[in-house]
Amino acid sequence: MKLNKLAAIAIAALAMTACSDDNDSLNSAADVAVNMENATFSTRENAKIFNVPIAVTGKTNGDVIVYVETSENTTEGETAVENVNYIVTSDRIIIPAGETKGVVEICAVDNKEENDSRYFNLTITKVEGAQLGDLKTTVVELRDNDQDPYDKLCGDGWHITAYSVFENGDNLIDIAAEMVAPDTNDPDEAAYYGHELYLHFPYGGLDCFMTLSYSYDEINDEMSLAVVPGTSACWSVLNFGSFKGVFIAATTYDRNGATLGDDEPLIPTMEGNKVVALDFENPGAMFFLSVFEYPGLSSFKGYYEGWADFTITRD
Repeated sequence: MKLNKLAAIAIAALAMTACSDDNDSLNSAADVAVNMENATFSTRENAKIFNVPIAVTGKTNGDVIVYVETSENTTEGETAVENVNYIVTSDRIIIPAGETKGVVEICAVDNKEENDSRYFNLTITKVEGAQLGDLKTTVVELRDNDQDPYDKLCGDGWHITAYSVFENGDNLIDIAAEMVAPDTNDPDEAAYYGHELYLHFPYGGLDCFMTLSYSYDEINDEMSLAVVPGTSACWSVLNFGSFKGVFIAATTYDRNGATLGDDEPLIPTMEGNKVVALDFENPGAMFFLSVFEYPGLSSFKGYYEGWADFTITRD
């Protein structure tokens, strides 16, 4: 899953401004052109950091430097205003030799209010080390996330609380978490948008997530959520003596093996039109970080952690 991208804004901005202005590293190869990759780009206003792609065609032997600027779009709908609805981390993008793509990094601002989609133009104004092509502008849509029940679940402010199974219920765990939707601009994730959500959280120095299935009954105004066993994971492979292991998060009732149960339904608790808690339908459900031998993930080696009285709440 993604890093904490809000914290990365300052790092990215420093990296951009720290780059050399030495033109000796510029591309000198002919027949190199730069365009915006897409005429349109859509994301949610609570997406935090997102990247609008720039395409480079032709073989480069040095850097290509691209300058961009934003402007208000008054033809599509509501207008997005820079530094109010979004923030561009840098208007100067360096694309190294041999690379075919660069990105403009933008931070969306979530206003926590219901509104129509907002739009702005992102335009290439100048290129060094290449020719500027015909597609100079991408129209960016910031979709509202405060109306659709699915989008309302996304964002930070979530907390995981539980008691350790292996410490006789004496160790309370309280972890800050973020709910993330699949990226509609990623071909590998787009098909899952509206059907899955990822509860993203750090634990024990690992970058972890839990996959939730999602559906919504518009007629009865009811949402259904469940933890999907075996699809959640911690993104680290560690050494355990004679073997390497990977942590796989799963709900199960069996402390003696790695047998996974069915999806574990979650009951949403509403406060007005906002979900403030997700509780297991079966209060006996437990959540385990299981260690499997890597690669292959076929040999179960034991549990790294087990959680009981598991709750998910939101500020």
